[in-house]
Amino acid sequence: MMRGWRGVLVSVVLVVVCVAAGYAAYALAGYSWDNVVKYRSPYATVPLAPSEAGSAMTSRTVLVIVDGLTLDASRQMATLNRLRDYGSDVVLTAPQPSLSYPNWTTLLSGDPPYVSGVVTNWHKGAAPVETLFDTARRTGVTSVFVGPEDFETLYGVAEKTDASFMRKWQDKYLSGEYVDAALRLASRKPRLMVNHLPDVDEAGHRGGSASDDYRKTVARVDADLNRLVTGLQDGHT
Repeated sequence: MMRGWRGVLVSVVLVVVCVAAGYAAYALAGYSWDNVVKYRSPYATVPLAPSEAGSAMTSRTVLVIVDGLTLDASRQMATLNRLRDYGSDVVLTAPQPSLSYPNWTTLLSGDPPYVSGVVTNWHKGAAPVETLFDTARRTGVTSVFVGPEDFETLYGVAEKTDASFMRKWQDKYLSGEYVDAALRLASRKPRLMVNHLPDVDEAGHRGGSASDDYRKTVARVDADLNRLVTGLQDGHT
């Protein structure tokens, strides 16, 4: 009889230990993630060393961010492959966690997340580092931006660019509208154009990068990207 109760007691203790360990792991994971979200970079407040801009290689630079595009999918895009034929093709490794806000900030500033302090999509307020928009305004380079309103919150593009076209995230395809807007704004002859195309990322969130929806969206964005490249291919880009 005593052996039976002893076995029950051992089982109960094991269950309690497992529950306690699970709760501790959950609490530790939450604490760790909270510290990631609340991270403030000690480097962002250090002023950059003064430097002079070099001579321009072209009269207009166009930066297009196709959000959520995998490397394999990019190899299937005819427009990108044509650009690869006469340009540089460099593969970079995204930092972890690979999220939109940190990656955008790195692309626009050159600063990795631990320097910029923008480490998650839950970053509050403006990115505390100099971006292309700041540099363009400081050096008198005309610029335009086309993309989601998140860029206004993070980078203040409405004030820092000469013109912008922004939309809220919507449950519909937006890249075509963004390309139309970029082609209209090109008539202002900006020297810097930044365009963000969100739809591939949205398709990835819906069904993953192996889904038919993702592949079809990549093809659709490729067609719109071709319109953008064709419309801007005037020998000045």
